[in-house]
Amino acid sequence: MMSSQPRSEPSQPLPPLLRTKLHMPTQQPTLIARPRLIARLNGGVQGKLSLIVAPAGFGKTTLAAAWLAQLDAECAWLSLDTHDNDSARFLAYLIAALQTLDTRIGAGLVGLLRMREPLDLPAMMTVLLNDCAALAEDDPARRLILAFDDFHLIENPQIETAVGFWLEQLPPNWHLVIISRIDPELSLARLRARRHMTEIRARDLRLTAEEAAHFLNEMMHLELDEPAVASLRARTEGWIAGLQLAAVALQNTDTESFVQGFAGTHRYIIDYLTDEVFAQQPEAIREFLLMTALLNRMCADLCDAVRAADDSQAFLERIEQLNLFIVPLDDHRRWYRYHHLFADLLRQRASKAFPQLIPELHRRASAWYAALTTAGYVGHEASDEAIYHAAASGDRDLVVALIERFGDRVWESGAHDRLRRWLALLPDEHIALHPKLGIFAGWLSLSGGGYAAAERWLGTAETQIALAAETEPLQRELRGRVAATRAFLSIFLGDSAGTIRAATIALDLLTDNHSTWRGSAAIALGDAHSLRGEIIPAERAYRAALTTTVDLDNIYLSLNASFKLAGTLRQRALLIEAEAVCTAGLARAEAHNAAATAMAGVLHGLRGDILCEWNRLAEADQATRIGVELCERGGHLGFLGWSYLFRGRCLLALRDHDGVAAVIARLDSLPTLPPWIAASVGLLRVLDGWVRGDLGLALAWGAVTDLTPDAALIPGREYEYLMLGRVLALQGRIDDALALLNRLHEDCRASGQHYSAIICLIVLALMSQAKGDHEAAVAVISDALLLAATGGLMRAFIDSGPNLVPLLTATLQQNIAPAYTRALLAAFAEQMPEALQIDLPEKLSERELAVLRLIAAGLKNQEIADQLAVSLNTVLFHTKNIYGKLSVQRRTQAVQRARELGLI
Repeated sequence: MMSSQPRSEPSQPLPPLLRTKLHMPTQQPTLIARPRLIARLNGGVQGKLSLIVAPAGFGKTTLAAAWLAQLDAECAWLSLDTHDNDSARFLAYLIAALQTLDTRIGAGLVGLLRMREPLDLPAMMTVLLNDCAALAEDDPARRLILAFDDFHLIENPQIETAVGFWLEQLPPNWHLVIISRIDPELSLARLRARRHMTEIRARDLRLTAEEAAHFLNEMMHLELDEPAVASLRARTEGWIAGLQLAAVALQNTDTESFVQGFAGTHRYIIDYLTDEVFAQQPEAIREFLLMTALLNRMCADLCDAVRAADDSQAFLERIEQLNLFIVPLDDHRRWYRYHHLFADLLRQRASKAFPQLIPELHRRASAWYAALTTAGYVGHEASDEAIYHAAASGDRDLVVALIERFGDRVWESGAHDRLRRWLALLPDEHIALHPKLGIFAGWLSLSGGGYAAAERWLGTAETQIALAAETEPLQRELRGRVAATRAFLSIFLGDSAGTIRAATIALDLLTDNHSTWRGSAAIALGDAHSLRGEIIPAERAYRAALTTTVDLDNIYLSLNASFKLAGTLRQRALLIEAEAVCTAGLARAEAHNAAATAMAGVLHGLRGDILCEWNRLAEADQATRIGVELCERGGHLGFLGWSYLFRGRCLLALRDHDGVAAVIARLDSLPTLPPWIAASVGLLRVLDGWVRGDLGLALAWGAVTDLTPDAALIPGREYEYLMLGRVLALQGRIDDALALLNRLHEDCRASGQHYSAIICLIVLALMSQAKGDHEAAVAVISDALLLAATGGLMRAFIDSGPNLVPLLTATLQQNIAPAYTRALLAAFAEQMPEALQIDLPEKLSERELAVLRLIAAGLKNQEIADQLAVSLNTVLFHTKNIYGKLSVQRRTQAVQRARELGLI
C-alpha cells in the first residue's frame, strides 16, 4: 500500500523538467462559454475516458481547461510535445504531473530514470497504476483526473500501448482526458460499446449562431448585426480560429466590405486573414512576429538574443494586449508560445520574407539555450532546444559540437534515449568522423541488442582516434571509453576473457577524471570475474568501482557497486563486512533522496538475507519485506527477482511454506528473468519441498538438470552442484556424491567462495556420518566451523537438520571454536530442542536477557533499575536467577558465559 509512506514525505527529485508543461492553460478574457459541451463532459466523468478530437484551431484545449476548472475534481495536466516520444522523458513528465496530486505517486521509479539500463515501460506503468489505486483506496470519494494535451504528437507505439494499458486498468475514481488532433491508437470501439467514453469532435466544437454572436459582439466588442455574424459563421463553418482571426482583422477595417469579401476554404481564409492582420499591424510588430516564429517557446531574453535587440519584453506585452494568438505558459507571464496554427503561418511567411536569415536566427537561439543554466529552462530541456535549433540551422558541425559538449552530462544521467534522439539528427557518416559520438553510438547499439553494429561503431571510433590530431590525454580517454564499451559488449557475447581484457585496458587508460566510465569498467570487470567463479578478483574490482562511484557522487552506480560488492562478500562468508557495505549504501541512498528506489530495495533484501543467515529472523523478515515492496514499486525486473529470492529464503527459515509458495508464484509470473535468477527459483522450490519432507521435487529436479557429477565444474552454478550432490545421495549414489562434493569444495575453497565451501563441508560431514565414519565426519564439520566462525553463519548449519547436533557436540568436546559451537547448539535448542543432546543452561526470560545485556554494558544495579523502570530489588532478583541458570557466581563470569553461548 502506498499509504505506508507518510503523505508529507517528499518524493525523489525528478530530472530537470519544464514545469510549464504541467500547468493547465489559464482562462483568457475572450473565452467562449460552452455550457452545452461542459454538460456533456460532466455527464461522462464517471466513465474512463473523455476524448476531445478535432483539427487545429477548434478550441479543444480551451474547452478542456474550462471544463476541468469548474469540475469538483483534482487534475494532473501534461502538455505533450514531440520530444516526449522518448520513453524516459515521457515517464518523467507523467510522474511529475501525477505528483502534483500526491508526491508519493511514482516515488520509487524516479531513480530508474537516471540508470543506464533500458526502461521496462509496462512494468513502470504497472507501478504507477498501483500507486494510483492505493491513492484511490485511501480516499474513495476523491475524484482524480489525468489529462494529456496534444496527444497527437505521440508517435512512439510503446507509449501508446502503455497509455492503453493504463486506460484499461484505471482505478475506479480516476478519469483520463485525451486532447488530440487525431484519434489515438486505443481500443476506442470497445470503450464506445461499453459506454466508458465521452467524445467531443469537430462537429461538436463548431460554434452555434448564439455562440458566434456572443464571441464576436460581447467578447470582441464588434457590434455586428445578425446577417454579418451568420455570414462569418457560415464561411468559417463555426471554426473558432477562423472567427478569431476575422475578429482581429475586423477591429481595424470596414465591417461591411470585409464581411462581403470574406469567402473561400480554410486555407484561403488563413492566408487572407493573415494578410489582413499583418496589414493592420505596425511594421515593428510584424518583424518581431516573423523573427520569433521559429521559437517553440519564448521569453523576452530569448527573443532579445534571436533579434539581437533589447526591447522584446515590451513587444510581448503589446502582442498579448492585441490578442495576436499568443499563449502564456506560466502565471508570471514570462514564457509564451504562439498559437500552433499562427506559428505555422508565421514560419511560412518568414521563410519567404528572409530565407537567408532563418539559419542565423536558429543559430542564435541555439547559442542562447546552450548558455542557459536557469530562467525556467534547465538541464536537458535547454540542451534539447540548443541541439534542435542547431539542427534546424543546417549546421551539422554545430550539432556535433553541442552533442560533444552536453553528451557526457546526459550520459552520466542515464538519459540514453535523449542521446539516441540527438544522434539521429546526424547521418551515420557524419557520426563516424567523430570518435566521441561513435562511442556513444556503439553503446546505444549494444544496449539495443545490436552487437554487430556496436562492434562496427567501436572499430570506426578506434580508427578515427588513431587518425585524429588530438592531445595525448584526450586520446587516452577516448581509447579508454572504447575499451569500457567493449568490456560490456564482451559480457553480452559470453566472452568473459574478452571482458577482463577490455576492462583492464579501460582502467589503465582512464583516470579519476573519467570516473563514470572508469566505474562502469570496474563493474564490468567484477561481473566477468564473478561469472568465471573468480571471487577474489571480482571483489577487488567491485571495491574499486565503489570507491570511484562514491567519489564521483553517482548514487545509482555506487548503489549498484555496493550491492555487487556485498553479494561477493557474502559468497566469501564475510557476513559482517557484507552487512556493513549494505548499511553504508542504504545510508547514502537516504542522503541522496534515493531511499525509495528499487536499488535501495535490493540492498534491503540482501541485508535481510545476511540477517537471516545470522538467524535474526524478525529483523530479516522486516528487511526482506521492505526490499520486495521497494522493488515492486521500482519496475526493475532484475532487482525484483533478487528481492523475492531473498524474501523466499527468509520465509523458508521461518518455515512459512505458504509464503514461500507465494514468492515462487510471483517469480514464475515475471515475464523473463536472468538465467542465474531463474535457476535459483527452481532451487528454492526444491529446498522448500526438502524441508517439508517432499523429496520427490529433488528427484524430479535431478532428472532434468543438465549437470553431471563427473564433468568439469561450470563456474557460477555452485548451488546447483550442491543440490546435485544431495540428490545423488538420495539416490544411493554416495560415492558419486562424495566425489562431486569434494571436487566442488576444493574448487570453492581455492576461488574464495567460502560460503559454498562451508555448505559442501556440512553435507560431506553428514554423508560421512551416514556411512558410519564418525571420526571423518567430526573432522570435516570442524573444518566447516573454523571457516564459518568469522562470519557467524547460523542457518547454514540449522537448515541442514538435527543430525548435525551429535557432530557439533563432539567438536565442542574437542574445544573447536567453543563459543561459536555453543551458540549454534543454543540455536538448535531454540528451534528444535528435541534434537539437543548436551546440557545447556535453562532458557533466560526476556527480562533476564535485558538485565544481562545491561550488565554486559557495564551498568550498575541501580542504573539498570532506572533504565528498566523497576525497583532495585527486582534487578537483584533477576540477577540471582541469571547466575543460577548460567552456573556462575560473579558478573564477569555471567557475561563471559553468555557470550560463549551466543546470548549477547
